[in-house]
Amino acid sequence: MNIRIDNIIVILERFKREFIEIASVVFLFSVIGYFFSRAIQLHLEELIGDKLAYFSPQEPFFATLKISFLAGLFFSFPFIFYKIWSSVSDKYGFKKRLTTLSVMVGGVMLFLSGAALCYWGVLPFGIKFLIGYETEDMIPYISIGKYINFCGGMILAFGLSFEMPLIMLILGRIGLVTSSMLVKYRKYAILIIAIVSAIITPTPDAYSMMLMTVPLIILYEVSIVLVKIFGKKK
Repeated sequence: MNIRIDNIIVILERFKREFIEIASVVFLFSVIGYFFSRAIQLHLEELIGDKLAYFSPQEPFFATLKISFLAGLFFSFPFIFYKIWSSVSDKYGFKKRLTTLSVMVGGVMLFLSGAALCYWGVLPFGIKFLIGYETEDMIPYISIGKYINFCGGMILAFGLSFEMPLIMLILGRIGLVTSSMLVKYRKYAILIIAIVSAIITPTPDAYSMMLMTVPLIILYEVSIVLVKIFGKKK
């Protein structure tokens, strides 16, 4: 019993230490992001072609902090990913430096690819589509706070969803999934991907939905190959 308690204490101490490290890095990048928050806001305003509104005195200030935090979170992703991967690799056998380097580069590139696809492909089209419902009786006054939530949530959602191959690789290494299992349930996975894409993308049209669905289906097929090669052997 004492041994179990000691193990729990060790795990909690390690979690606390790593959480503080991650929080410190995010805070540091958030401070840096604060000085670029105005430029980021202007870039986001270009997507709607108009200035944003605010409906309370404190909203612009909190919106600036929100942009700073999202920028800090975005640029801290490589470090956060490294900390998560280090914990998993130590426990499940990914200890080679080359493997860690490959996974790190792959993870960051996948995240950036998803975020870039959202920012340059989905968001401009989706925002124009949604604003297109303006009529003589309805003039769009877009809250800066809600707009930042919308754009930031979309970009992060796309970036994280593109991490599917690495998530499947980890699950395969642990032994929770196999390549044959992924093949067997492929049609259900495609259905889930389509549903998630329909929920995440800002417009109900097929074009924006396919911008997310097609890459995720391709990444699912990549996941099958990775799990088959690097998954846990029986």
